[in-house]
Amino acid sequence: ITITDFINRCAFPDLSDAGLRKGYEEHNVRMEREEGVVMLRTRDGWRGLCSVLECDVPVGVPYPRLNSHSSVLRNHVVRSVVKCVVKWYLLPLALCMLAMWYIMATPKLC
Repeated sequence: ITITDFINRCAFPDLSDAGLRKGYEEHNVRMEREEGVVMLRTRDGWRGLCSVLECDVPVGVPYPRLNSHSSVLRNHVVRSVVKCVVKWYLLPLALCMLAMWYIMATPKLC
């Protein structure tokens, strides 16, 4: 048996969306049954985290959401815009300025 055969037949027998979702959910059920494994769902906020840690829920402190949909989208858009500006505007501008400096600095023959 090759590694590819093992992966295709044993580890991931069904690579369809439904098969992968089923495998993911079965894995989570197995993990919840394990002793000492804690399943933390971030959508539960402070309540879920503090119940796991057995501490009081902070009052007046918002739960950090660094990877919210809007922040990820905003960061992606900003990064894309910066890349485009650098690639299509600043880099050509710098090359033109360098070429102009070279032309001006080169001694004239006539």
